[in-house]
Amino acid sequence: MLVISALLVSTSSIVYGLYETTYPWQTYRKGMSRSGYQPVSTPNTNNTLWSWSVSSGTVKNPVIAEGIVYVVVYDDVYAIDETTGSELWTVDVNGGSSSSNVGDRGLTVSEGKLYVGDQDGYLWCLNATNGQEIWHWPYAIPPGDINTSPVVANGRVYFGTDGGASGNNYLVALDTSTGAQEWQYTAPDDSILSSPVIDGTWIFFGCDDGKVYALNDTGNYAILKWSKVTGGRVRSTPCIYGDRLFFGTSSSDHSVFAVNKTTGQSIWNFTLQSYYEIAYSLAVADDIVYFASPSRYVYALNASTTPGSYSETSPGEIVLWRSLQFTEYTLRSPAVTNDKVFLTADHVLHALNINNGLKLWSYDLTYAYDEGPVVADGRIFLADSRYLHCFGDFYPPNTYHYPVVGTGYEFTVEIVANATCQAFDYSNLESEMKLTYNLDANWDNNHMLMSNITIPHDMLGGPYVLTVDGGGPNSIEFDSNATHTTIHFTYLHESHDSHDIEITGTSVIPEFSSITILPLLMILSLVMLALLKKEKFGN
Repeated sequence: MLVISALLVSTSSIVYGLYETTYPWQTYRKGMSRSGYQPVSTPNTNNTLWSWSVSSGTVKNPVIAEGIVYVVVYDDVYAIDETTGSELWTVDVNGGSSSSNVGDRGLTVSEGKLYVGDQDGYLWCLNATNGQEIWHWPYAIPPGDINTSPVVANGRVYFGTDGGASGNNYLVALDTSTGAQEWQYTAPDDSILSSPVIDGTWIFFGCDDGKVYALNDTGNYAILKWSKVTGGRVRSTPCIYGDRLFFGTSSSDHSVFAVNKTTGQSIWNFTLQSYYEIAYSLAVADDIVYFASPSRYVYALNASTTPGSYSETSPGEIVLWRSLQFTEYTLRSPAVTNDKVFLTADHVLHALNINNGLKLWSYDLTYAYDEGPVVADGRIFLADSRYLHCFGDFYPPNTYHYPVVGTGYEFTVEIVANATCQAFDYSNLESEMKLTYNLDANWDNNHMLMSNITIPHDMLGGPYVLTVDGGGPNSIEFDSNATHTTIHFTYLHESHDSHDIEITGTSVIPEFSSITILPLLMILSLVMLALLKKEKFGN
């Protein structure tokens, strides 16, 4: 039995992102409909917020939920803070017992669980907060590789397997609680590399046998509702919009198809002039289908156009706009937002105006091996060789509250920072009148960051001395009232660095601490002596 081993966290660690993800991208192409659309506005410049990197390997498959970005490198899964780019933990998915990598689209997050498919044919279910294994499938001989993205619905996780001509090509449904297999649908002896799409109990996927399949999950088994024959293998993951299913094909079709999702009947098709394969996935939003053509154009097609056949040479009414031809050759799957279309072409990230396809900005990459960018909370995340980049605006500062508890006293220290605050320590409070904490962020350029700390006077009295890594901060201000002092300071944060903050006071006054016991005893002794004298002279 394979075992997942955590590399950077203890078995009891629970790690959360600084901020919850308001607009997540939880699986390949965002969600179970695989739309590739995020309803947010996005950056107008190519400024990077942070970059995270590994020393070797290729970063792939970013998905984002609950303030955490999950990526894979070989057979390792990394959890990275969405806000700062700080690494939270990593796990070796197969425990080092195999060199098999995670599948090409193998990550999905749902309801606190992280689903990981690998190229040994195993599906792993991990705790999304610490990477611990919950269950894995199968328990015996593995089937084909899992190179599709799992998708979760109806209390089940669905995925396809890739056994090629040797067989073991299945669409599989597992119980999300136990990992028990509910059913499997056997495809012909050809690979399933098109990830499943879910609409209620209906499941759609493409296959290398040249067909698109529609199944219905009855609860006990899957029923084939229809299959559509195309002119070549279907590796483009379909997407759903309204009553229609959209996908790309190869070989003699080399087309984008719109079909009725209930019957599989063709509504329209848009055919490329040359015999290109449309292997990358489409995006759909607001009744528009976006796709990157191998002929190096990005197209915006009217999803509700008049039924019929269209082509690059006779587009008719279907083409809303076509971008200028790209100089790069490999255009990958687009991600669409309220104002832009994002995609990678060879080693460049492009941001296009959603209304006309004109280029707004670009960013040179090392090389984007992955299919393309993803969008969460209005920020762009992109795997680029051994890097993961985040493009967008700074997050607002986060507020932390730390209890300081001793014998007979309890206080709260408030820290505000636009970095990750960690390792708060008050163990030297009474002995050295000292507090310490660490600030960590992963901005890829030098930035002037800030932090505030609010200290109760009754816990630690001033005047105070604050140092950053043993030296002075860039600027510092003190704001005091009758009960508390807030220290405001800024410091220069260099790339991928962390900083130790130390605050020293001049008095410690916890109510029953060892420092105050002696004065209390002296006062009590004087009071008792006075009472005894009064009693003596009174008599």
